[in-house]
Amino acid sequence: IEFLSANKTIKVLFATHYLELNKLSKNILGVKNYSFSVQKDSDNNIKFLYKLQEGIAKHSYGIYVAKLAGIPIQVIERAYKILNHLKDK
Repeated sequence: IEFLSANKTIKVLFATHYLELNKLSKNILGVKNYSFSVQKDSDNNIKFLYKLQEGIAKHSYGIYVAKLAGIPIQVIERAYKILNHLKDK
């Protein structure tokens, strides 16, 4: 990222699920963060609104995206178990 921002030939870099990149906008001139708006219903289902806004995402939506992509339910359930374990630490 440092090289790309200094080189000025790259206008866009798209990355998902790499939260460390969020910090770069504070340290590198010209780097900005954008995220897509989401809407959560009462059952905690996520709907991506396709509205790009400046700023970082408030949460990681990797498991939701995996569901949308058709990843097998066993993998989704295991991911939730791991996530809950990490949150408990």
